[in-house]
Amino acid sequence: MILETERLILREFSMDDLHAFASLMADPEVMRFSLSGPMSKEKAKEYLQTRILDHYAKYGYGLYAVILKEDNQLIGQIGLISQNIDGVSKTELGYRLHTRYWGQGLATEGCLAVCQYAFEKLGKVDLISIIDPQNTRSLEVAKRAGMIMLKEASFYNIPVHIYTIKASGKTQNVIIRQLLEADIDKLARTFTFPWSDFDSTAKHWQQSFKEQQEGIRTICVLERQRQFLGYGSLLRESHYPFFKEKGIPEVNAIWVDEHSRRQGLAKRLIEHIENMARSEGYKTMGIGVGLYKDYGAAQRLYYKMDYQPDGNGITYKGDRVVPGSQHPVDDDLLIWLTKSL
Repeated sequence: MILETERLILREFSMDDLHAFASLMADPEVMRFSLSGPMSKEKAKEYLQTRILDHYAKYGYGLYAVILKEDNQLIGQIGLISQNIDGVSKTELGYRLHTRYWGQGLATEGCLAVCQYAFEKLGKVDLISIIDPQNTRSLEVAKRAGMIMLKEASFYNIPVHIYTIKASGKTQNVIIRQLLEADIDKLARTFTFPWSDFDSTAKHWQQSFKEQQEGIRTICVLERQRQFLGYGSLLRESHYPFFKEKGIPEVNAIWVDEHSRRQGLAKRLIEHIENMARSEGYKTMGIGVGLYKDYGAAQRLYYKMDYQPDGNGITYKGDRVVPGSQHPVDDDLLIWLTKSL
């Protein structure tokens, strides 16, 4: 066994798996966006030997058999495979499951485990996925696993999108990924603050997840060894009137656990959100920050990341503050900043 998750076991393939593997590779729907199309049993046997078993021998890792714990059935493959993109050697995160197991979050669950394994055990600094732009299911899995679009490319003369996930420096074993519905309870328990309670916090995250499903925001979590270290959102529909009017997305609700600060995690999280926005075609990014001393570190960070005041003064609870008005200096008193992407 290589990896174990809540519902899955990932282990190395052997030739004993040929029957189940050939069934997977012969399915026209599973293989719809593959280079080869559905495979005969002989072609599947050749692929299993040359692209999987020989890959283990050469690199020490590869594509793994995905076993569903519930019934011990082989339901697909998820793992790592060496690829050459534009003359550069890269490690690809690959995933393929039987159709009856689609839509249950199993591919995402396995991909997250493989990413963690690649960064923590294999020392990889980045992974890619090569995806046909029409393969919407695969694109969604990549995004939920924390990948962002890197570029458009041609792969064996086929137009593809290259998605990537990176780890670097002191944060190499930390991944950033999209929030899943199954994370809500754990996230609420991890980040229930003294000024709130668990039920209220869980309700907040349930509402935020609903907004994610509606495309209003994408919630990203920082995770190390399956422990949450922080979170933040790409908010596409800002509540700040100026951003909303101009169609400027917002870096929203950045938080890093106090024991994980001063490691560059907030900067990395913001950069990840910026890259998401950039890949969606946005040209400007916005962010709001409080004015009292507790926000000093955030103010300095945003300045270093080239955020500048938007020129509209400050707001209180979203309303512009005018001369002579009185407002408490609290978390709702904000100055808004923008940055060109």
